Amino acid sequence: EKALKVFPKHLKLLFFFSDQSLLWNRILARFIKKVASHFCLSFIRKEKLCFYKEFNPILKNFKDFELPYVSSEIFNWDGPEIIKREILNVIKEENLEELLEKEALGLKIFTPGARKIIVIPEDLHIIYYDKKIFIFRFFLPSGSYATVFLLKLLNFKV
Repeated sequence: EKALKVFPKHLKLLFFFSDQSLLWNRILARFIKKVASHFCLSFIRKEKLCFYKEFNPILKNFKDFELPYVSSEIFNWDGPEIIKREILNVIKEENLEELLEKEALGLKIFTPGARKIIVIPEDLHIIYYDKKIFIFRFFLPSGSYATVFLLKLLNFKV
């Protein structure tokens, strides 16, 4: 911890947020596996990112849903039971109960927040196309996976 204290605040936050993001992705993958036809891609540390293949009726109910990050606020969260159960399972499996309120390096380790689980690319425009070149632009919010969108857009088999 002493060695890490020399890093600037934004870098220390990056360490915490990246771990929190990994847990968020794990929870979302478990949810998707339960409710939708899906495909998974290798990620880091033997983790898999899972994505739905079809926008089924269950997912339509979650169209604007924001999945909370792992934090102490989850214990008072009144969200869908199917999601809350997965969050609590991850907290238990990772032995995080005692860490949710802790600080390290002068910062809270697990901060509250949420991200949408379903995002639709915005501002998609074809800029140029011929037989060998396809140039386009689009926008996805931070935390979304543009590579997965590109795989599906270009009809690569996953």
